[in-house]
Amino acid sequence: EASTETTTAAPAAISKTEAAEVASSFSKILSSCRDRKADLQSCDSEEECRRAFMGMTVCAGQFMCPLQHSSLMASLENHSGEANDEMGEAKIDTAFQVLGECVANYDKRAKDAREQFPEVFDEALKKG
Repeated sequence: EASTETTTAAPAAISKTEAAEVASSFSKILSSCRDRKADLQSCDSEEECRRAFMGMTVCAGQFMCPLQHSSLMASLENHSGEANDEMGEAKIDTAFQVLGECVANYDKRAKDAREQFPEVFDEALKKG
């Protein structure tokens, strides 16, 4: 039977040390990805918002999911001159999807960490 996990599920147990690492990453993301976040908040069309979301995902991904981010960057570099290369485009699409899933999972983990250790997040964001 399919999983019946919902948004009301209890947060995953997270150590204070892990919460501090997640909070530190979020602080870096907020400062490094400020322009991408502004683009996301001010987009008007579906296409503009899609591009802004991709930009924010890639920017945040370098902190949240460095391995997946590196894989996407390598795919982009390897196929930058081959616009009509369907295989290259498929690799880029797949690498972006993997990065997006990783960022979404990290974001969920961060939400759990913030719920369990709000003071750790408050402290990290003050430093940033």
